[in-house]
Amino acid sequence: MALPHAELEQARMDNLTRHVAQNFLREPQVVGEPNDSGVAVSQLLFEKSDTVVISDREIHHQLRAASIAVVAHAPMLLMNDTDRDAVQAEIGRLGARYILAIGDVGLPKTTGNVKVIPDSGSLTALGKLTSLQFRTQRIDVSNALSAVSRLDGTHPMWLLTNRQEKVQSSPSDGEVSAFPVQSRRDAGAAPQVIATQESGIAAVATARSYGASVTVMRFPDPRLNVESMRAVAGLSDQPLIALGSQFGTSQQLSERIELGERAPLALPNKTGLVFALRTLRARYLNDSYVSKRADIPYGANYVRTIARPLSSQDQQDWKAWADAINAQDGFVFIEIDAVHRDADEILDSVEEIVSQPSIGVILRNAAQVCARSPQSRQRIADRLMHWNSEVINHNGDQLGVVLEGVDILRGGVCGISPQELMGLGLAILPARGEHLGGDATVNSQLYWDDWFVAERESFQPTGTLRSPRLGLIIRD
Repeated sequence: MALPHAELEQARMDNLTRHVAQNFLREPQVVGEPNDSGVAVSQLLFEKSDTVVISDREIHHQLRAASIAVVAHAPMLLMNDTDRDAVQAEIGRLGARYILAIGDVGLPKTTGNVKVIPDSGSLTALGKLTSLQFRTQRIDVSNALSAVSRLDGTHPMWLLTNRQEKVQSSPSDGEVSAFPVQSRRDAGAAPQVIATQESGIAAVATARSYGASVTVMRFPDPRLNVESMRAVAGLSDQPLIALGSQFGTSQQLSERIELGERAPLALPNKTGLVFALRTLRARYLNDSYVSKRADIPYGANYVRTIARPLSSQDQQDWKAWADAINAQDGFVFIEIDAVHRDADEILDSVEEIVSQPSIGVILRNAAQVCARSPQSRQRIADRLMHWNSEVINHNGDQLGVVLEGVDILRGGVCGISPQELMGLGLAILPARGEHLGGDATVNSQLYWDDWFVAERESFQPTGTLRSPRLGLIIRD
């Protein structure tokens, strides 16, 4: 399946030509929990290991442990009271003989045949442990996970936070003994690994110590920006490791990748990609202005998009105008006010227009649908669902139905929950901070003058939100 945008097609080809060892499943795997001990990733990647790096949860210790684990090609695990049994069981499964203890991990110096090596925390100790010369790099704590994902096993680097003191040497350096450095495990055949900020340092460091490349994504749903889709393009049925249950189930992740690839990601005007986080800038046109301005500017951050009210005017004239805008690679929205007495009849009559590519609908005052007669309410709800399930979706979800004015609702539109509406491909943009069913939150910024912008600042999707097009423009 070819993607409609050359950049993603190249990413897909790169991902599919990656050589991956046969022992990995030919499908995405979601491994572990957010900020866990790293045991789940270690179990997946390492059959055995003579060495293990153990850290407590103090951020300075985690960064030091990650810095050593990656160059030593050893799993990194986090030790605390809740994970102690699982960590000790993993040490036994790996058959480890050397444990490097960083911070307060509560391990005796010897446990059977296992030697526990204490770390003094100095730069000198790094040389004694690994016989390697480490450089140092200061990072902001907020960028810690990304920094760990970039650690390179061939270039020893000690990650320090901006406020952390760099200890050159310590009186305890004499107690530090050699910590064997092992060879890279993956032989260049590891799957692509994806993470988010919730994945945790131990999981990312363990993947890097194995030899896998790790992409830290802004959102666990890859459909929400182009960088994420680039990392997973082509991998809906190929080896892929996702660090943490924030990615959903393995099946959900696979479906999201497939849905993202099916969408027509390239805009007609070739200025960028269609994703839910994309900002669209639109000219709102009234009847007297509609024929005078089709030259809406566009660029890398916004798209030529025009919205026009539709009431009882000649629909053939409207269709001709929409065709002209489409010919200029623009997007068009029909605006229909639910308060209008003929709203259901208007919705019934415009299917031919809506079925065209790059044309969507804004239903203003959507809450007022519930105040209409039962027959009218049902006709409107049926029409919206029909458009999204049978008419609009066959155009690849380029546009959809935007419900404006639903922020005052608490139980959905006429008994239909916001999640169900989004599952149909409908778009809802509530007021700032409004919660959708307690799961997803959309924060919006609205600016109103001759131009208006609807911008999604943050979006946490759930498994029920299946459409990669979750709304384009909103009129307040």
